[in-house]
Amino acid sequence: MQHCQINFLQNSPAIYYAAALKKQIASVKAKADAGVSFDASLQEVDRLIAADELISADRRIDSLARVTTDQANVASLDERRQSIVDKLKDVYDRGVQAYRDEDFKEAIDLLKTVVGVQVDYEQASDYLDKARSKQKVLDQLQ
Repeated sequence: MQHCQINFLQNSPAIYYAAALKKQIASVKAKADAGVSFDASLQEVDRLIAADELISADRRIDSLARVTTDQANVASLDERRQSIVDKLKDVYDRGVQAYRDEDFKEAIDLLKTVVGVQVDYEQASDYLDKARSKQKVLDQLQ
């Protein structure tokens, strides 16, 4: 008799309901954890942008964009992308100025950032190639 009771309990709707409820709870918890993780990642992106670590910030945004479909999150990422683009003009100008001042190492560092974020920024790429060539000559002379 006891064996029949166990079979009955294993096949009862309550067991199926409990299993479904457990899955729902796990799903909600995973989404909540992802939201916290996303928010923490956004804070890290903001820190990277503030520190002018634009390549790292851009890569982090790309990683986050691959895992979110939430429109509010996508909008947050787009805002930060725009912040990076806005900063790139200043970084480019500083790189060109460093090139003109013949501080080729500084020019290389700054222009690598610009090209690292926007590979199709041709002027930055051209100045970067020139700065590398001139720095190479200087290094050979020393």
